[in-house]
Amino acid sequence: MLVYYAPLAFLTLALVTQIAKNKQADRRALIICCVAVIMIAGLRWYCDADYEGYAEMYNDNPTISNFTQESIGSLYGEGGYLFLSAIFKTLGSQFFLLAFACCVASLLLKSMSVYKLSTHASLAMCLYLCLNFVTIEFIQMRWAVATALLSYGFCCQYFRKYKPAVLCFALSAAFSYFSILFWVVALVVTWKGYRRFYLLFLFSLILALFVKGGYLSQFLITDADLYALMRLTRYASDLLSHVGTLAYAKLVMYPVIYSLCVWWRPTYPWKTDTLNVFLLKLSLVLVSVTLLVSFIPMLHFRASVLADFFSIIWILNAVDKALEGYGKIVSYATLSALFATWFLIDLSNNIKFGYLYAYHTWL
Repeated sequence: MLVYYAPLAFLTLALVTQIAKNKQADRRALIICCVAVIMIAGLRWYCDADYEGYAEMYNDNPTISNFTQESIGSLYGEGGYLFLSAIFKTLGSQFFLLAFACCVASLLLKSMSVYKLSTHASLAMCLYLCLNFVTIEFIQMRWAVATALLSYGFCCQYFRKYKPAVLCFALSAAFSYFSILFWVVALVVTWKGYRRFYLLFLFSLILALFVKGGYLSQFLITDADLYALMRLTRYASDLLSHVGTLAYAKLVMYPVIYSLCVWWRPTYPWKTDTLNVFLLKLSLVLVSVTLLVSFIPMLHFRASVLADFFSIIWILNAVDKALEGYGKIVSYATLSALFATWFLIDLSNNIKFGYLYAYHTWL
């Protein structure tokens, strides 16, 4: 079980790297973290609750020559993922190689995105892993790849590389139909203005806190045969799942920290820093979307992956601009302690409720 605590070791390395204030050291720490997590998650063998289901689904998947709408009609999963499985199966590959490839794609794309957008890439990546290493990168393979494609798509959008951005957004839907919602996010981010994004956040927070999920769930279409709608109905009917106070507090924390940074250093041109403005808009819209879908907890937890990813980059960049020296290091250490605590609680819960087993590799 000790291997599951690896993100804490990487977090310590990343934090020490920030003290060194060396961009090359930060990049090396990011590479070490990325490669190590790929090896840990990519080499896993029946270590989590979803692995056996994925393996059985792969065994039932047809090869390319037999891949038709009828042959996949009864299978679980999006068409794009099933087609990728068919390619691997046609090549004679076992399921664990597909899982390894998905892990490589997820961590590589996210690392590339965080390196291009963050002034403290290794720390941003490790804070993200504290929140999503177990649930996303280790267990939910398809959503891990989908969020990686969306992350890199948003990164390309910032750098005005629209063709690869559109390609990433399109491919993300092949791994999860829920990705389509984030196409709308990409459009909303292009809006002009500044305060309207805060207003959107406040409206979403109020709606999430005071509108009960059962009230909104009754408007869902429950008698459709479409795969996406059937999945949505199943998520909405899960009465055991709920969004806790800490989940809301985490989302609120991001704009609060940013606002404190602006208050502390009002002379910095926050509104003309193009990267800061982009991250502000994207983070607030992603947080708002996460809050708006809280009436279906499963969707809330999935949406929070992207909200966490970009909000972490956003606030770390803001702290870097607002503080100097000892104050900056203390801020990073405090954030690291908070996220490490979240990781320990999350890891303990996943082991306790049987979502995570003793670690084994296919080697």
